[in-house]
Amino acid sequence: MLRSALVGLGLIGLTGVVFAQSAPVASETQAALERASTITSAEMSANAPRFLEEITSIAASLRKLDANAASKANVGESTPCVAQAASSSSALEAVSQAAYGAFSSAMSQGAADRASFEYRKMAIALTKARELLAQAEACASLLGSRGGSSKTKLTGAPSASDDDMKALPDDMMDWAFDPPDASPF
Repeated sequence: MLRSALVGLGLIGLTGVVFAQSAPVASETQAALERASTITSAEMSANAPRFLEEITSIAASLRKLDANAASKANVGESTPCVAQAASSSSALEAVSQAAYGAFSSAMSQGAADRASFEYRKMAIALTKARELLAQAEACASLLGSRGGSSKTKLTGAPSASDDDMKALPDDMMDWAFDPPDASPF
């Protein structure tokens, strides 16, 4: 009896951990889901190609932003935040294209539930693509990977006087080497 009680408590605790760690749905995504659930099939048919076109456009913009950041960095690769956004947008683009194909197929077969499911996928992908674009543009502007140039003017140089090069007196805590486990703290 004690064992079954402990197992029951363990399952309840595990369930609590699983639900506590699940991420809350973003408000923009929730709003997109609510809009998608109340739309008619005619509106879905009209909006789906536009969604796919916008997602493709955002993915192309992010790839271009990534290429521009890489060329400005002169190291052949861009900043990690822009590169990650470009990669994620390409994945969203692929998912959206597959969802659009399944949506079109479901609409032609009259499977309204399946078409609605695929439409919601595209609506969420569009919301996420817009978020990625905004984040990547903010990251690129913060890191200076947008157009423009800057100049640095040096007005002085470090001095190399004799005072700077004198040896310092020995300190009783300085053993001239750092033993791995010796620390003054």
